[in-house]
Amino acid sequence: MRPPISQETQMETTQELIDSLDPIAMRNKLLARIPEEDRGRIVKEVARELGYRFEEDKMPMQEFWAIVDEIDWGNKGDTLDIHKIKLSLMRRYSERELDQARERLDEMIYLLSRAIKEWERETGDEIEVYGDSWDDLLVHIVGCGKEEYEATVADPSKVLARYNSRDYQESFSYCFPWQCDYQKLDLEYYKTWARKVHDEWEERTFDTVTETGPRGETPKEAVLAWLRLVTLSPSVKHLKKAVEAYEKHDFLRMIRSLDIKKEHREFGRSTINEWAVRNLVDDAQKYLIPAWEEGGLRGEAGA
Repeated sequence: MRPPISQETQMETTQELIDSLDPIAMRNKLLARIPEEDRGRIVKEVARELGYRFEEDKMPMQEFWAIVDEIDWGNKGDTLDIHKIKLSLMRRYSERELDQARERLDEMIYLLSRAIKEWERETGDEIEVYGDSWDDLLVHIVGCGKEEYEATVADPSKVLARYNSRDYQESFSYCFPWQCDYQKLDLEYYKTWARKVHDEWEERTFDTVTETGPRGETPKEAVLAWLRLVTLSPSVKHLKKAVEAYEKHDFLRMIRSLDIKKEHREFGRSTINEWAVRNLVDDAQKYLIPAWEEGGLRGEAGA
């Protein structure tokens, strides 16, 4: 009598069997076991789990071009304020809607790029634009609206003419927020950030410096007190006052006096660097405070 196969050995054998199967034959066998009336639905569900997007999952083209028209990228010229545009979109549209808009944007860039390649193959001409300039150029054309986009797809030589005249700006794609940008509209995001920086800085010993804080304390004590102020902020109004104090008392000068470049090298990806605080302030000034001032926040954070 053969000894029983252990569960571990059985699992390894099963995996080896799966690895040895022809994936196409396996797919066909699995599909054959699904009732025909359910096949389309189940295949779509699996495809979506694998990241595929069907047309019905995407933002309708009419809605996408309406958002592009709302941004009015092609007519902004020197008045361009990407953060203001982004905030306006975040207030008007849900995170899911703007994710869908970004997917449409990527699709439009791909289709334009494909049209350009076909034009180059047919004419023998080549549009020699590379790197960031190429990306900025294509996405700018999408930002100019449906009419200009479709005209350029029909005649890709317009791309070269636009590049030669430097008739494009960096970068329309920045107007569409990422998932992490929505966190910056939450007061708790800044309080958690400040708490982490405070705890790491509190444990470090910095070289003695001659700079002093607003109350005569050491720069480290002043910065830690400021971080505690952010951590305890009950509202955006209080956080704004903390940011104003940061600017008024030149906390950046105090932070730089601590010679933290050496610390940053020692501790790698820690928050022992001036950007840990500067980015907190910058994001509050660019996202949370403007949204609060314009009435774009809900709940206690906007009090």
